[in-house]
Amino acid sequence: YEIRLSLVGSEMCIRDRFMSTFSGLLVSMSGAMAHDIYGKILRPNASPESRLKAFKFAAVGFGAAAMVLGLLVESFDINMMVGWAFAIAAASYFPLLLIGSWWRGLTKYGAAIGMLTGGTCSLVAIVLSMLLDKKILTWEVSPIVRTLMEQPAIWGVPLAIGIMIIVSKLTKPHLPPDVAMKMLRLHAPEEMGFSKDYIEEKPAH
Repeated sequence: YEIRLSLVGSEMCIRDRFMSTFSGLLVSMSGAMAHDIYGKILRPNASPESRLKAFKFAAVGFGAAAMVLGLLVESFDINMMVGWAFAIAAASYFPLLLIGSWWRGLTKYGAAIGMLTGGTCSLVAIVLSMLLDKKILTWEVSPIVRTLMEQPAIWGVPLAIGIMIIVSKLTKPHLPPDVAMKMLRLHAPEEMGFSKDYIEEKPAH
């Protein structure tokens, strides 16, 4: 009886962690869609009410897409899928964090194209590997190529870094004029006073 209670408690703990992680990611993606894409790119003059509505629609859409994808990959090993998720993140976000933190020559075009290329190529390789596992594709693939498909971070990270550098060199005129101050603000000790926010609230009159 005690063992059964322990197992039930462990399952509930895992379920709670999964739900908290899923809900956090859902809020993050929906917020990015409503605030950054909809509120700054598609409709910069959108009202707070319309942005909130966009957030709700994005949450429903992302949630439905996640459930559909979850049903499609239900039979796959969860450990392998977690590794694939980190591989896609490594091929997209890590190059941006690395270069964006230490190289002042990175442009927004280099960052965007590098992230999309690394993440998309890694995703395509993983999907092809899944189709091969399911025998949907019957290609003859060598063990080395299959390993590279299952572990796309090996080549996805340097690919994204290289594309970020090349595209940034080609779009050098689009560098922000205050990039030196941003790098100083990022790396300077707090005691120097450069880490304060750019936008300061003005006192009410």
